[in-house]
Amino acid sequence: MDALRRYDELLSRLLYDRPFRERARAGDWSAFGEEADAFQTVDLERCEALSTAIRDGLVSGQLGGLGLGHVFPETTSAIAGGAPEAVEAFLAASGAAPGFDGTCREAGVSVFESFYRWAEGRLIHQPEALRVAQHELAAGLFRVLAAKPHPGFRIEWPLARPLGQGWLCVLDAARPLYSAWDAPDTPVAYVAALGQYVTGADALDFAAMVLEREGKPPRWASERVAALEPATADELHALLASWDAAA
Repeated sequence: MDALRRYDELLSRLLYDRPFRERARAGDWSAFGEEADAFQTVDLERCEALSTAIRDGLVSGQLGGLGLGHVFPETTSAIAGGAPEAVEAFLAASGAAPGFDGTCREAGVSVFESFYRWAEGRLIHQPEALRVAQHELAAGLFRVLAAKPHPGFRIEWPLARPLGQGWLCVLDAARPLYSAWDAPDTPVAYVAALGQYVTGADALDFAAMVLEREGKPPRWASERVAALEPATADELHALLASWDAAA
């Protein structure tokens, strides 16, 4: 298997790394080393067509999901000026990496989260763009989780947390968060529960109630619960009871 690994790496780069592929198409096989002769019969035009189909499928969602272009419109624009260009760069960086399949899905992780991890590294010195990327990931991911609270992939993003039959994420409206312990100054909540995706004030009230019930809530959650109208608090308690019953 080790003897074939080099061939797998080179073929993956031909598929996903356009500059690498274009050098081969121009007759420059120097990057292939001793394996260059084995690749002389590879149809590079077919590689080009397949690479374009994978890129376009990830952008549009034709390979499954909502499509990276729909989920990350501002992030892809910030990184590369548009979704096709950003996804192509993502493919070049991730397509040949260990643990990724043929459509850049990281083993066991959603393509949304895989793309966000890559984008996070590109945006680490652009806090506003990173903040937007976090909100775009939460919105896209939680729409999926509303329909499938137990999806067929792991969620490793530390800012998303499972709660019974649902999921909760609290971000900041003004800045990116850098860990699960980074408390937001201006909280924005995303909730996927009981088949519904909710954000905005209602989601924030619900998130505050959940965090308050768990004990040791952040200050914003305690203050929000204390300010709830009695009728609103009763509605949220009833919703939490439905959540518990469904668990």
